[in-house]
Amino acid sequence: MKENIILTAALIFFSTSAFAQKTIKGTVVSKKDSIPIGNATVHLKGTQIKVATNDKGGFEIPASSKDQSVVISSVGYETNTLSLSQLSGSQNIVYMQESSSMLEEVVVSTGYEKIPKERATGSFSQIDNKRLNEQVGTNIMDRLPAIANSYGVTSKRTNANNYITIRGFSTLTGPRNPLIVVDDFPYEGDINNINPNEVENITFLKDAAAASIWGTRAGNGVIVITTKKGRHNQPVKLEFNSNISILEKPDLHKISTISSSDYIDMEMVLFENKYRFSDTSNVSRPSFTPVYEILFKMENGTLSTEEGSRQINALKNFDVRDDYMKYVYRTGINQQYSLGARGGTENLTWLISGGYDKNVGRLDEKYDRLNLRTENSYKLNRKTELTAGFHYTQSHNISGRPAYNSISTGTIAIPPYSRLADEEGNPLPIYKRRQIYVETAGDGKLLHWNYYPLDDYRQSTTSTSVQDLLANFGLRYSILQGLTLGVKYQYERQNLKTEILNTEDSYYSRDLINNFTQIDPANGTVIYKVPKGDILDRTNNMMTSYNLRGQLNYNRKVNDHEISFLAGAEIREIKNDIDTYRTYGLNREILTSVPVDYANAYPQYTTGFSSFIPNTANLEGTKIRYVSLFGNLSYNYRSRYILSGSVRRDASNSFGVATNDKWNPLWSAGLGWNLSEEQFYKVDFMPYLKLRATYGYSGNVDPSKTALTTIKYGSTSPYTQSPITDVERFYNPELRWEKVRMTNFGMDFRLRGNRVSGSIEYFRKKATDLYGSVPLDLTVGLRTATITKNIAEIRGNGVDIELNSENLKGRLQWATNLNLSLYKDEVLKNYTGSYIGSNFVGGGMFAVEGKPLYSLFAYKWLGLSPSSGNPVGYINGHRSEDYLSITGDSTQLSDLVYKGSLIPTLYGSIGNTFRWKDLSLTLRVSYAFGHYFRNESINYSNLLSNGTGHADYGTRWQNPGDEAKTNIPSWIYPVDNKRDAFYSYSEVLTLKGDNIRLQYI
Repeated sequence: MKENIILTAALIFFSTSAFAQKTIKGTVVSKKDSIPIGNATVHLKGTQIKVATNDKGGFEIPASSKDQSVVISSVGYETNTLSLSQLSGSQNIVYMQESSSMLEEVVVSTGYEKIPKERATGSFSQIDNKRLNEQVGTNIMDRLPAIANSYGVTSKRTNANNYITIRGFSTLTGPRNPLIVVDDFPYEGDINNINPNEVENITFLKDAAAASIWGTRAGNGVIVITTKKGRHNQPVKLEFNSNISILEKPDLHKISTISSSDYIDMEMVLFENKYRFSDTSNVSRPSFTPVYEILFKMENGTLSTEEGSRQINALKNFDVRDDYMKYVYRTGINQQYSLGARGGTENLTWLISGGYDKNVGRLDEKYDRLNLRTENSYKLNRKTELTAGFHYTQSHNISGRPAYNSISTGTIAIPPYSRLADEEGNPLPIYKRRQIYVETAGDGKLLHWNYYPLDDYRQSTTSTSVQDLLANFGLRYSILQGLTLGVKYQYERQNLKTEILNTEDSYYSRDLINNFTQIDPANGTVIYKVPKGDILDRTNNMMTSYNLRGQLNYNRKVNDHEISFLAGAEIREIKNDIDTYRTYGLNREILTSVPVDYANAYPQYTTGFSSFIPNTANLEGTKIRYVSLFGNLSYNYRSRYILSGSVRRDASNSFGVATNDKWNPLWSAGLGWNLSEEQFYKVDFMPYLKLRATYGYSGNVDPSKTALTTIKYGSTSPYTQSPITDVERFYNPELRWEKVRMTNFGMDFRLRGNRVSGSIEYFRKKATDLYGSVPLDLTVGLRTATITKNIAEIRGNGVDIELNSENLKGRLQWATNLNLSLYKDEVLKNYTGSYIGSNFVGGGMFAVEGKPLYSLFAYKWLGLSPSSGNPVGYINGHRSEDYLSITGDSTQLSDLVYKGSLIPTLYGSIGNTFRWKDLSLTLRVSYAFGHYFRNESINYSNLLSNGTGHADYGTRWQNPGDEAKTNIPSWIYPVDNKRDAFYSYSEVLTLKGDNIRLQYI
């Protein structure tokens, strides 16, 4: 019995010892497509033993007890815990389920490296392909405002350029849009060339630690677009996407415009006051409105009062918006198709794809785009890998019908009662010169001078064609374990051609030909100084760029220590060549043209004044070169403590005078602490918590602002036949690059079961050495009164919050994504030459010290005068109707009312996605708060000068007591443009811009 006990104990001992020496082997793959998962962490629970899977997903880990378990985790997948008994086979396949948590899915790309977000210290935000495809559309950038965090687009009320912002603005006059990177290189072409269906994900680099690796182009943030690619050991995957969007006609009656009846009543008052009577003898023969022509006939006795009144009353019943909606606007349709295939073997990855877009807009404008793309990589051996990519885009855009409010009589917009067609739908003319002159000029020897809007758009077209070729090549060589050398080269060539064709039948051509026509009064001989035929303007814009980058990468994990390091250099060149020319007398059938005399001036037929024949010929060329050195270091201890730093030096051929001034060093540093990895961390409901902090500098460069004297050669003088030169930039050796300093504090978290995950960040930034204009000593002898200097500073701070929640799990799933951003900025320093109030009330970027960059100021408003309906202002503490003084130097900036920021200070979006089996429904709402805008209203001066009027005319003050129910000033003649300016820029027209809108379903 004793021997049996000893034998049993020995067997247990030896079996345990044998197990202690056992090595568990396995392969980690994706459950979705069985693709191996590299760099997954395999952790022997209860020990410090951790290994990472190789490129094929394989791992080996020693086990000391059969009761132990293995925890396998990877970014983008649910953590999988298995007992050793489940891994007892010889070929253990571990399947990983993709995670629904957005935080876990993020492997951020900086354009230089890819980093798991959990190991990053910087501020990154990413949008994956699924979220991008919740919307449809031709352009990738149009999809971002509704779904991106800390991403804003200025409204047209604020700036007509619709600038994109990431964490607000960082410059006054320099480039304001973020840097856009596509597959590791800055994209120099038109971003609309990119097919959204080709995009795998988009990463936003928001703070200095994330973006400073891009140096002087990262001051406004960086958007990194990563396109789809094949993966090793991936089965062939076919992807097809097709969508059709229907664009409804706009309801023009929602536009607040003056009614036909009110407009005609105003015209009759003007006629009684002989307004524009002097234009009847104007040699330019300006046109008059139909009502004016009727009134002239009535006054001259050629039309009876009864018939004239009947015609005028009939016109009151017409609304040109009806004709626009019937004959001009149509239902638009956008079609998009995409087909791609990708896959890979152990040594090869490949992708081939194509896309086609065909859009017909509401104005019958047409756009089509063809995309072709291929991406390949091949492992020559275990150390060497080659990559190559090719992307071709061809697009064509042609103009359509004239939009509402775009048709004019030559001097003012057409009246609201204008008719574009008769009862049978036949086009009617709009007279750009007086009707009686047009019908008799030249005694039939001139081309007809009528303008038919419903037909002329066919004769006057603008077409744009784009061909973009992008090719990239790469070589990756493994020198030692963890040390690789990479060389990448990218070449891009974009040819943008614009053609403006005005056929001989177009109004533009007929008007120009007629104006330069000479008729001999003796014999009636007609001489065409501008020949009959088509007029063609062509512009050819050729952009070529190349990037060459060499980079060393080192990544090594030894026990608890992990080091990642990269260093490299790159050179970049962007060259633009533009040529424009005009062809007269073009016959497109036989491809002939007629030369014209640009050297001599000829009398205009209408005015008799001499003028040169228009010559649009122009040549432009720019070449900008950059050289950069960069480095980045990251140290990770026990996946718990993270230290990172980066440095970059940029130089340009257009900046600096001395060699040292051409280089600009920028750097950043960051810390990360995975608090949930600490042994003292016992917060069960929040199993993951990470704290981050970064500080550093990025920059902003404006190639148009150089430190050297630059001369631009313009057109040739018709008098001297020599080139006209212009000094664009003067010697400015003190000019430096703009800098942006940013501090960022962040927290990433995840609640139990991934029910809620997200990040909260606070940041402060200060932009210094910003470009601004300062007075120049006139005694230096230059013809300019100002020069650009680094004189301004801006400070901004804000909070970014991104939350993801899984509200329901099971057969019916409900997930929510919230983006929330708060941002405020303040101008710390800037030069302001004058503080007269009228300089600051227009709305825009005034850069007033102590106020937001984009601020709204307004004149103080004291209501309407009870006796006259005049708007009442304020001067020196007293009520005033002295509009010349109010809008002049009697009102200073300090006298204005500051309303607030023109840019939202709190904005974002919230989306809810419901899934049942293979069906999903997403609703996203966007919101913007904390900003103001200036409302539109009637401006009587504009009504007379350009013909545009607001519906507020109908609710204006007309009788004493009306001031209690309206703020619209009375109509007076003659108009007072200072009175109108005061009302238009008074605080009564400023409104809060807070809004919530359903963005898409």
